[in-house]
Amino acid sequence: PRRILVPTGGGNHAMVGLQIAHDLSKQWGVELDVLRIARDAHCRPDDPILALYCRQLLEDTQLQLQLLEIEAPVDIVPAPDIISPIVDRAGRSDLVVLGASNDWRQEEYLAGSIPDEIANQVSCSVLMVRAATADRTSLSSILWEHTIRLDFHPTDKWDAIAQMVDLLVEEKQIPVQERQKVLDAALARERQSPTAMGHQTAIPHAPIPDLPGIIGCLAICPEGIDFQGPQEELSHFIFLLLTPQQNYRYYIPVLSQIASLIRPDETRQALLECQTPTQVTALLKAQENG
Repeated sequence: PRRILVPTGGGNHAMVGLQIAHDLSKQWGVELDVLRIARDAHCRPDDPILALYCRQLLEDTQLQLQLLEIEAPVDIVPAPDIISPIVDRAGRSDLVVLGASNDWRQEEYLAGSIPDEIANQVSCSVLMVRAATADRTSLSSILWEHTIRLDFHPTDKWDAIAQMVDLLVEEKQIPVQERQKVLDAALARERQSPTAMGHQTAIPHAPIPDLPGIIGCLAICPEGIDFQGPQEELSHFIFLLLTPQQNYRYYIPVLSQIASLIRPDETRQALLECQTPTQVTALLKAQENG
């Protein structure tokens, strides 16, 4: 190839992909370019929040490159979807190196995932990289910028759950043919007993048979939603989790991390004040490293 193009979302798989791409570029003597998408539905050039989001993504990506001791140009591209800007920038003589999907998509539903759609649309070779499985699942490895929604305004908790399942479908974290199964599981669990856990937080979840890991998203509701919490407290922070039905080994530590995150009043206030998803992920990582 004449160039190696690395689209990154900042996760573990993408980090390993960056390292491999860097090693290959040195060995082959070819250019290395890093691409990160700032997902935004409108992409208005005069939007100050979008400009802030792009700056934060640039700083985050440059920090990751610095930690990996990689020198490469970084292009931050605002776009309404993830796939189109990658396809547009991939030349016929390039090699695209990207991180794998979550384990469920990787093991059972690769078709229709982000790597699969990119591979089917570009005219060059694609290398998908999967990091080794960590002993401990961190909250920041489950949630990334594109699975975090700010300024969320559902009509009630049932609408909130449905919208969040649709978010996971939209971001290709779950296959579209499994949407109803996931939604039914989440709604059935919510009917069984409310998932509000106090501290203005609810954790609706969908137990899925044979799910190989945890998939999740976070929505922040400024007005709050009634999840039937203690003392009629409204929930501002909604974590939707898809969990293995038969195995709580990964799930319980994640619940503990959420509880530690949202317990302090100042952290909840900081989450409400976040203007971009990058600010949310920074809070998650700070809590894990603190």
